[in-house]
Amino acid sequence: MEKFTLLVATDFSENSMDLLQKAIDFTTSRQGNIHVVHVVESSFFQESKRIDLIKEHCWEKLSSLYPLLKEEQFHCVKGNLEKTISIVAQTIGADMVMIGDNRTKHPIEEIFMSSDTKAIIRESHIPIVVAKKKAYLEYKTILIPTDLSQASSRVIQEIAHLFPDALLILLHLYSIPFEFRLGVYGFNENEIAQFKEESRRKAKTQLKEFIHTL
Repeated sequence: MEKFTLLVATDFSENSMDLLQKAIDFTTSRQGNIHVVHVVESSFFQESKRIDLIKEHCWEKLSSLYPLLKEEQFHCVKGNLEKTISIVAQTIGADMVMIGDNRTKHPIEEIFMSSDTKAIIRESHIPIVVAKKKAYLEYKTILIPTDLSQASSRVIQEIAHLFPDALLILLHLYSIPFEFRLGVYGFNENEIAQFKEESRRKAKTQLKEFIHTL
């Protein structure tokens, strides 16, 4: 198996430190490369000197906890969270990004602020693993939603590469256009049932064809 590169995001909270240990275990078991990114989002820190000092202090904290990490594996950058993580991932040629599920926010923040996790996923061009448990797990079964697109195909093949021993289950959701209007359009119950069954068979056929291309 070829070596892969994992980028893990941290905000130096207790949860993110647990996540980093999980990421280290993950890359070690697969003989991969790990990089760590911390994004300084605050607009209060405008001076480049201040950013340099922040990076220095962050690296001291990180290296004291994980002495095997090298300084070139740590990226401390000021900017927009999701865009910066995406840029760093592309710069180092990362195959995957690991982030926490970010569920420790105050309820008020959850109401008035968008989800960082969702924003990172939307911005990323490579697979994102959202870790929810502290302990490292050997993933045995992975559920993968797919829209049958080329982008989805690339993600599935990447996951198969990263988890060669796992059982991959594909989930394809299809919708029936205007289902709630069929009765209004004059369809009787039998015609509606037939329309639903035809839609199901068509979606199933499309999924089979998609699987054959993988």
